[in-house]
Amino acid sequence: MTETPGVVAPSESILPGWFERACRSRFLPWLLFAYVFFMTGRIHFGSEGIAERDGYYHARLANLLPEIGMSREFRWTQASLWKERFCDKEFLFHVLMVPFCRDDAEPIWGAKWFSALLVTAVFAALYYVLKANSVRWPLLFAALPLCMGETWLIRMMFIRSHVLSILLTIAGMHFLIRSRWKALAVLSFVYSWSYTFPFTLAATALPFVAGRYIVERRLDWKSPAAAFGGAVSGLLIHPYTPYTLDSIMTLADILNSGLGRFAPFKSRVVSGLGGELYSRTMLEFFASSPLLVLSLIGLFLLGWSIDARRKISPEGLGVLYAAIAWVFVTAIYNRFVEYSVPLTAMAVAFVARDLLAGADLSAPLARRPRLYTASALLVALALAALHARGLRETHKVLDSCDPPRFRKAVAWMNHHLAPGETVVNLHWDDFPDLFYDCYRQNFLWGLDPCFTYRYDAEKYRLLKKAGSPSEILDPEKIGETFNARYMAISMKKGVYIGVIVKGRFKPVYEDEYCMILPLTKPLDPDPTLDNKAPAPPPSGSGAGSDPGKR
Repeated sequence: MTETPGVVAPSESILPGWFERACRSRFLPWLLFAYVFFMTGRIHFGSEGIAERDGYYHARLANLLPEIGMSREFRWTQASLWKERFCDKEFLFHVLMVPFCRDDAEPIWGAKWFSALLVTAVFAALYYVLKANSVRWPLLFAALPLCMGETWLIRMMFIRSHVLSILLTIAGMHFLIRSRWKALAVLSFVYSWSYTFPFTLAATALPFVAGRYIVERRLDWKSPAAAFGGAVSGLLIHPYTPYTLDSIMTLADILNSGLGRFAPFKSRVVSGLGGELYSRTMLEFFASSPLLVLSLIGLFLLGWSIDARRKISPEGLGVLYAAIAWVFVTAIYNRFVEYSVPLTAMAVAFVARDLLAGADLSAPLARRPRLYTASALLVALALAALHARGLRETHKVLDSCDPPRFRKAVAWMNHHLAPGETVVNLHWDDFPDLFYDCYRQNFLWGLDPCFTYRYDAEKYRLLKKAGSPSEILDPEKIGETFNARYMAISMKKGVYIGVIVKGRFKPVYEDEYCMILPLTKPLDPDPTLDNKAPAPPPSGSGAGSDPGKR
């Protein structure tokens, strides 16, 4: 094991020999990785749906990537910046997914395997970074995120690029700890090709450097400069340059909108963002992630304690400040708990390493072995209970998820609509399901409303107003505005049931998950059409097979 300069290795007798030997075992880390892979796969394949609908978009885009290449057009969103200025913000993430998503009928199955591997890689990276930096019992601290609440576990089940971002951030922490700014610059360059927000490593480097400065009184300006410079270089030298700048401007609008009434640019606030962008109350935060909150409180107090700071190494205090900084960000944008959890686990590991350096606890352990053994068992049971609680809540979320909502409707579209014909999706969050199964057609907007707001603010307002529960739709106006004959909507949007009852127009197709409505004029369903859910078309036609029969 490599020793970190300035840190005295803890005594081998801090814990009983069997525990020390177990922690040094080469077998146990692989047991942890196998468990994480099995756990993630069991959660994914135990449900017909997925934890977050955007995963359907990522799976289908990875499936189509060999065919469409690095196209600058994205015809599937006709009322969006991406129509003619497409920028794949997660290009490398999709490239890595391609080998797993070759099945045209159900690329989501391969995407689930890819997700399980990626989540396992996050835990492996955390373990090896801790081990490489002389953290005692790295396996224990690497497993700690499993017990830090269901919010983080659920987000790790998302088939989205933020999981790759977490992996790269953990690797970036290693380069920060070792002051390897050149490697950090290269990693930041790769990062900008992999994730929506390319400055995550730079944002992490700033509090890390501040914490290190408190101990060393030496400002490491190269690390944040390298992280920032690598990200900027990656944006300038990118397969989708210059549209990467559009991506950054849209991201700024999203973050501004997430601030709600505190947003500095009121005219650019877009309503209807994903719930992950909004903050939680402290009570909700504690209820969902009790161990995370308690760990952070303890770390925060240690960070302000002069006596503790004297014992904590420069890199230890840097990791501590980085973790605390991300918690403050999480208080504003709920989704950033994905960084708070692994960095908090890492901070606990480094602080424990530094505070226990050189300590010899063999005498206290020898005097009261039963007390310490019982205490260790209680702690282990508490951690197991927290993990079980998180798993239970994660399963609840997955069990309530629908399968792809337009899986059956695609057969009707293939029979009655021309290829490339635009179908109105009144709500932007229906897009991933539509794109997954009905990619033969075009739609209006998706993934985020800011793309449409920046493309055409008037059309954004029209779609937003039309989707309001209190609004009675004008189907002819919508059809004329977007040159479309039909609208596809999911049954999850309860507002539409009221619209149909009010007699504005009636569906020409419906099943338990969706309906298709005409926009030309109010009319009754065509009696010549089969208005029941048809059988899925053959593989390759855009419809998936029934996962329950696979």
